[in-house]
Amino acid sequence: MKNHTPISKIIRTNCTVIEAGADIHTIRFIFEHFSNQFLPVVKGLRFVGVILRNEFFDHYNAGISPVLKAADLVSTEMVMLSPETSLDEAREVFNSKIFDIIPIADEDGDLMGIVMREDVDIQLKRNTSMRHPAEVLRRAFA
Repeated sequence: MKNHTPISKIIRTNCTVIEAGADIHTIRFIFEHFSNQFLPVVKGLRFVGVILRNEFFDHYNAGISPVLKAADLVSTEMVMLSPETSLDEAREVFNSKIFDIIPIADEDGDLMGIVMREDVDIQLKRNTSMRHPAEVLRRAFA
């Protein structure tokens, strides 16, 4: 049975983001002090994209220009979901990509938060284990 519960029910809103105009030293500082796989980049509230940790350090170690800003380093590899995306659809995206975290943006493109693979899996297991009361009674008296 398909699960049409929207991921808006499990969005994490307490996440680290970086403004599009931030310099590479700020980005490096965040990646060195936090275990983020990526940093969502915003301009105001508008979601611009993400900077992937591994890509950033590959470029940084190769000697990228110190005048580059966060918006210049946005990855083309990242996906984004809408808050209406179902848990089943989110699972399909997670299964087809290597990411464990995906940003969620509304119809205006404003970043709402992130959803984690682990949270989707937990919610889907929880929903699967919660059977309709009539089904439970039927099994109990069968």
